[in-house]
Amino acid sequence: MSLTLYDLSIPVLCDVHKAVRVILEKGDTWATERKVNPKDLLTSRLHDDMQPLCMQIVHIVDTTNNVIARLVGLPRPPKLEIQEISTFGELYQLLDRSTAELVVVNRDVVTAKANDAIPGKPFGKMVFMQSWALPNIYFHLNMTYAILRSKSVPLGKMDYLEKFGSTELAGVE
Repeated sequence: MSLTLYDLSIPVLCDVHKAVRVILEKGDTWATERKVNPKDLLTSRLHDDMQPLCMQIVHIVDTTNNVIARLVGLPRPPKLEIQEISTFGELYQLLDRSTAELVVVNRDVVTAKANDAIPGKPFGKMVFMQSWALPNIYFHLNMTYAILRSKSVPLGKMDYLEKFGSTELAGVE
């Protein structure tokens, strides 16, 4: 069986959503146990010129919305306009809504439109996923992990990896 555009996109994005949620929950738990103001974590950055933790999640959700639209043949939706996020619960709500949209994407629709061009772009949907969408999503997932690790949240490699892919990989280190 060959890898389809659907396989490369929707299940992978669902896994990213699961992984980032695990990472956020560990940060949330860590902050609660240590009586750290959640907003202090949510506004943390790796460097002054980088986006804060909360915006990493906004970018994941925004990119996911873009991917869903592009794969089913709709125009790119407006970017999320979020001024302030002050609780982990708000991030969970964003992720939950985005995940709910992912799980209803129809495999047959994505497959039927896989070879369609993206209007106004010099590349097709497979190149869009491989060269822009997935690297962008993984960047923001990695930044989420890195920001929380930089604040001493006890995260490990498996917190990042355990939600990806097949159950056949369970126990692989």
